[in-house]
Amino acid sequence: MSYIADSRFQISHLSYRGEWNLSIKNVSLKDAGVYECQVSAKSRDFRRLILLNVVEILISGPTYVEIGQPFTLMCNATTEDFPMEDLDWFKDGSKIVQREDNQIEISKYFSREDKKIFSVLQKDHSILDDAGTYVCRTSETQVTGTKVHVLSGKHLKH
Repeated sequence: MSYIADSRFQISHLSYRGEWNLSIKNVSLKDAGVYECQVSAKSRDFRRLILLNVVEILISGPTYVEIGQPFTLMCNATTEDFPMEDLDWFKDGSKIVQREDNQIEISKYFSREDKKIFSVLQKDHSILDDAGTYVCRTSETQVTGTKVHVLSGKHLKH
């Protein structure tokens, strides 16, 4: 039985595995906390406490950029357990390392009050090779991504 009047919470029983599962749909930061599972038997009761940590991670920024124009992607992650260790950027599966020759700047900021970590990826001049899937990942393996398209204003004549 579930003792909560919220339809996002559902209990399922897998009898062939002897397992009961709690599922929460549309998890939010407010759902973080301690959950208790109890099994009542004639001989004694069994209890298990489970701590649910919730991390929210988002990327904002343009999905279309004109060639030669700058673009900025911002990633922020929020957690009930602060601080997180770090945020890393990846493009098409490869970690982005800040170097002068690739003209990418990565800045990071922490807000202890809001329990947030921010990372800003900036590119001064976009080139066609900048198109791809950008992923932001916390050190706790929370991941989000976005696709960036670099547009060329030139029309090709056939």
